[in-house]
Amino acid sequence: MKKCLLFFSLVLLLNSSFAQGYKTWNGANGANWSLGTNWLPNGVPGPSDTVIINTANACNLDLSCIIAALRATGTGGSILNATGLLKTMTIGNTAASAVPNVFSVASTATLTLGNGGTGIAISTYGPNGTNTSTIAGSLIFGFASVWVVNNSGQTQTTSVDVTGTITAFSVHTGPLLTNSTIASVRFLNGSTLDWARNGGNIPDADYQDGSTINVHNITNSAVAFGSASNYNGLVIWNCTAQTVSGSAAILLPTASYAMDSIRIVSTGTGTVRLATEPNGYSIVQLEVQGGTLEMGAPITGNGTGTIQTDLKVTGGTLIGNATFLGDVGSIFPVFITVNGYVTVSGGTFNFTDRPLAVGFSGAFQLNAKSKVAQTSGTITATNAFSLTPTQINMVGIISQNLELDNITGPIALAINNTQGVSLLNNMTLPADLLLQTGYLQLNNFTTTVAYPLFTASANTKVVTNAAGFLKISGMPASSSLVFPVAPTTTTYNPLTIAPQAGAITNDYSVRVSTGNNPGGIYNTNRTIDRTWYITPAANITSGTVNLTFEYAAADVTSGACNPAANMELGHYITGAPGSWNIDPAGSVLPAGTYIAGPYAPGSLGSSFVLGNIGAILAFEKNIDLAAQKQNNKAHLSWTIGNTADIKQTTLERSADGRNFMPLAVVNGLTNSFDDDKLMAGLNYYRIKITNLNGKVSYSAIVAVLNKETGFDIVGLMPNVITTSTILNVTAAQKTKMDVLITDAAGRQVQKITFNLIAGSNQFTIDLSKLGAGMYQLNGYTADGVSKVIRFVKQ
Repeated sequence: MKKCLLFFSLVLLLNSSFAQGYKTWNGANGANWSLGTNWLPNGVPGPSDTVIINTANACNLDLSCIIAALRATGTGGSILNATGLLKTMTIGNTAASAVPNVFSVASTATLTLGNGGTGIAISTYGPNGTNTSTIAGSLIFGFASVWVVNNSGQTQTTSVDVTGTITAFSVHTGPLLTNSTIASVRFLNGSTLDWARNGGNIPDADYQDGSTINVHNITNSAVAFGSASNYNGLVIWNCTAQTVSGSAAILLPTASYAMDSIRIVSTGTGTVRLATEPNGYSIVQLEVQGGTLEMGAPITGNGTGTIQTDLKVTGGTLIGNATFLGDVGSIFPVFITVNGYVTVSGGTFNFTDRPLAVGFSGAFQLNAKSKVAQTSGTITATNAFSLTPTQINMVGIISQNLELDNITGPIALAINNTQGVSLLNNMTLPADLLLQTGYLQLNNFTTTVAYPLFTASANTKVVTNAAGFLKISGMPASSSLVFPVAPTTTTYNPLTIAPQAGAITNDYSVRVSTGNNPGGIYNTNRTIDRTWYITPAANITSGTVNLTFEYAAADVTSGACNPAANMELGHYITGAPGSWNIDPAGSVLPAGTYIAGPYAPGSLGSSFVLGNIGAILAFEKNIDLAAQKQNNKAHLSWTIGNTADIKQTTLERSADGRNFMPLAVVNGLTNSFDDDKLMAGLNYYRIKITNLNGKVSYSAIVAVLNKETGFDIVGLMPNVITTSTILNVTAAQKTKMDVLITDAAGRQVQKITFNLIAGSNQFTIDLSKLGAGMYQLNGYTADGVSKVIRFVKQ
């Protein structure tokens, strides 16, 4: 029993020797720490005590002290120093420092240190293990107050977790935190370092994602950021009274400063600079809302930097390559790569404000990997530099959107994206448009660039996939320019415009689309599946222009079109109503190039279509052409309903029904012709009428078969049918023919018998009872079976 009593007595003795007490400040406002009656319970706090501050009455630290822990609870309070001498508070130097928090400020509390004219130095450490300090509320440092996070000479670490706010007050001087590292001080999500003083050094710490450094009271001395920190949060610069600028106000003095987000709100009359010399710096996001931010101004080598996500300008001024005091001759360009969006919705993005007098290569290049959107504000540059052009370089690896609303000064646009850049508004470029890789897709918008500032490398193009045009302004006489337009991302149908000598300087807008537009083409099955649109400037009055159209064999509308055969150029003449015309004959090269002209520049408006000879114009129903085979010749006869406006009547012949050549030019009184030099096989004929106004029209095509026996179906007119169609047949001799019509499944739906004469035969077939769909027609005689003719019933 005595041994047991002795054991319990020893335990109680040990516990009492390490017992932790609590001392709560209860003194009057400004009363002294050193007076025991100012504390509850009575007595000055000692090394084993946890001090509680929870009153509006300030405590005057009139002596240096040692305590186990310091906590601000409730609404908190303040510890000032009115002694005129720096006082120290050492926290956590006893076994009692094993408490969970040696220094804490509750989320509801504000603790102010050092007001009263002299600062307070707080030292925290924990010899019995790693202790934690938590700042969940607001901790304010005044005058020369400082927090020594890891007391010098100690081996243990006090780790600080900040979820609230630490403020360097406007009167604060000297360091804020010392002996801090990224391992010992962490500004967590939702925390703020409020830098409300002029100058000084941002303490070393781990500023994690979601934290904020708010700099807002700089005047004539910039704050310095330390390279020993991780800046993974947001830096806000909002200094309305700032006067310091340029190289004296640098955020990133070395390239190793990998900052997260920077937001410039105000720089007063001064500026802030990201870097002067270091290359390769990295920022996650950059936003300018006001003030002036300079991105770089290198004098010893090219400046480079990367913005990992977005670059935003909503106000103020952002300068890409800035002028600064001490500029010398060999000034170098700045290259900034933005991986996210570039957005300008206000303010000014000045790519470079360098004067040519102090730098021959002071350009700025923005390498944009995603969307570029200028919806308001201004993008501009002061001077053009010869060695490296100032430019926006679209270098994405997926499709990019581009919207430039107000771009001025010598800024070029370079396209370097194989997946394409898609335009979101009308764009007028003040300098070069450089198609270097990939394509620019116009959508419904027009891109305008001055001649000769447009350059397109091989395998690049402008995709005119909707109503947008490529406009080149100021093309002079004796020039030639390829408009590398294409209707889709996988095709290419450029148009070359060549103003000849004597043409005045003017503007031309070009686009190309699939299809033949507007309607009214006689036989779209025999056309190139393209329409080129040209809009010249309204003031063109003189000179001539040549055109060159390019197409590929795969661009035909159907197998009925021969892309290597002779072409005619259909030109739609606008009016009320508008009409298609055949322009003066051009030349066709085997590679798929059609050269036309010369044109009066003012006549180039509207659309152009290429087709095999006879494909463009609908045959005139008042021109009736008949052909009969008589012995070894073809007897051709015709009637023309209205001869009043006819300038010339030409009888044309073809061996393939596509490529026609003049056979005879006849006067208005002649209505027949005998062709006694028949070609072997089929001989196709048509009448070409040229009116006094230059309009060209044609008859339907007829054919004569120069053989002893046999027949052939020349065609259906039209082959897209609503009620009836005209069947055009030629026969070598008089015979009987059965016509069978079958549906898409091969079922016979109609049979008709016709008597053929030797020569051309035309019959009207009533198809009004057939349902809508695809059908095919065959002819049968004693001599054999015709080719298959397919048609569509609507």
